[in-house]
Amino acid sequence: MKTKQKKTSQKREGKARECNDPNCPVHGSIRLRGRRFTGRVISDKMRRTVIVSWIRRAFVKKYERYEKRVSKVTAHNPDCIGAQKGDRVRIVETRPLSKTKHFVVKEVLGRETKKQTLKQEAIEQTKEEYEKPEEKQEEQAEEAKSKQQEAKKEKETREQDKKKSQEKTKETGTETNKEKNIKKGDKDK
Repeated sequence: MKTKQKKTSQKREGKARECNDPNCPVHGSIRLRGRRFTGRVISDKMRRTVIVSWIRRAFVKKYERYEKRVSKVTAHNPDCIGAQKGDRVRIVETRPLSKTKHFVVKEVLGRETKKQTLKQEAIEQTKEEYEKPEEKQEEQAEEAKSKQQEAKKEKETREQDKKKSQEKTKETGTETNKEKNIKKGDKDK
């Protein structure tokens, strides 16, 4: 039995040279406790951090049915584990590592199939499309305001032009053909 322990410790020591992270569940000194979840990595853009999500079912008492809810958690991703976007991972709760990180990736269970990732991306795109109509409404409202302002400006310029032409006729005493026609029409009636 002692020989088995020596072999596992030698394997860990061999990997410890590659991983210097003190928060690594395999090579570091961090203790794992509490809740354990299995989920999918949806983002790995941060340094040594991944966002893991999974779908859970919650009972709605009013309708006596279950609904799907998505939980998202940030988790520490040690260099030796190196989980990437689309991986299925097992995460375990630990002490708070930062403001939002309270979990550590323990192991990578596998990669999702291409079909599953495409399906998930399509769902995310449709969510974005449903959120965009609000933005489109705002843009349309802004366009309508700008059109109203342009119409007001055009009306003001027309009125100013009329006033200028009236002032010119008063000064010179000559009338334009349009004004003459209007006056003739008034006399005929």
